[in-house]
Amino acid sequence: MYYAGYPEEMRSFINANPGLRSRFPQSNFIQLPDYSNEELIKIAEQIAAENDYILTEESKIELHHRLDMERVDDTFGNARTVRNIILDAIFKKGSEISVQDRDILQFTLLNKDDFVVDKKKMSESATDQLNRLIGLDSLKEEMKSLATFVSMQQFRRKKDCQPFQYSCIQFLQATLVLEKRRLPKYMPSCFENVEF
Repeated sequence: MYYAGYPEEMRSFINANPGLRSRFPQSNFIQLPDYSNEELIKIAEQIAAENDYILTEESKIELHHRLDMERVDDTFGNARTVRNIILDAIFKKGSEISVQDRDILQFTLLNKDDFVVDKKKMSESATDQLNRLIGLDSLKEEMKSLATFVSMQQFRRKKDCQPFQYSCIQFLQATLVLEKRRLPKYMPSCFENVEF
């Protein structure tokens, strides 16, 4: 029997049940490294080919950039992420090209533009993205409070005032809440205009 998943989550899963822990000792754990971008692009080519599409050289370069953007935290899904990107590009292409008076080649080539992330989505701040999520009201309020507190600390420093003494426990608590909810990518971005 095999179990696969993110390392920390799998340790928690195994440790949560003493019966499992005795059947799956640590010596049986295998840590698999993430694929390199070059390997992921080969996987992308294979997924595209399985769907009767071909990646242009320019699209491979853009896909490489896109993979770098996607690797923000431990939730990066390797081949799963690539599969989702390729399928999104295929759907995007299908929704943008008119069938009338088009060459079939237009429908089989995935170009650079098919992998460019929506500029509106990119320009949206992490705080706005977090606020668009349903629920999580207490988390949203905590993030707003922490950002305001840090901004005030910066303001006091710039005015040569003594900043309030505080510990990083609040920041640690917010990070743990975000990690638990698998939202760690919002944490650093909510503080991107804040100097520590």
